[in-house]
Amino acid sequence: MGMLLHKERVECAMPARMMYAITKMDVFVITEPSGRETLEKLRALLQTACIQPLLGLPPNVGRIVATIIDKTHNKVMARYDRGRADKLATAIYYFLKDLTDSGYLELWEGSPMAEAAALYLPMIEHVFETEKLDVSAQKQARGMMKHFQELGYYL
Repeated sequence: MGMLLHKERVECAMPARMMYAITKMDVFVITEPSGRETLEKLRALLQTACIQPLLGLPPNVGRIVATIIDKTHNKVMARYDRGRADKLATAIYYFLKDLTDSGYLELWEGSPMAEAAALYLPMIEHVFETEKLDVSAQKQARGMMKHFQELGYYL
């Protein structure tokens, strides 16, 4: 039962945690002079979005929930460690898109997560141009969702 402690907070933080992890993997090819600054801004926004769901919790409970977020993230994402990083980044986008399109999660305009998503999308657009890769990323996103659901999240 401990895994479902503050389930909504875990669910809210998870897309940001997933996106943050991929930004730390040296995935994005930076071709513009401002690219490094954009990536750093993206990381900062995602860090904030990861922490926001923990705000208001007592420090010890916040640490517990943060640990659950990290362990759940690592458990699900371990299946995708050896795949193409750009496909994984796109699958994470589709995972977030599914959550927002279904109404399960809402990105408030001007929120760190909404701003991060707006910066993230142009960094993966090239994958949409390769139909097989794009379809595979969508399938991977569905697999991620299924795994999270098996763990009791996003039901």
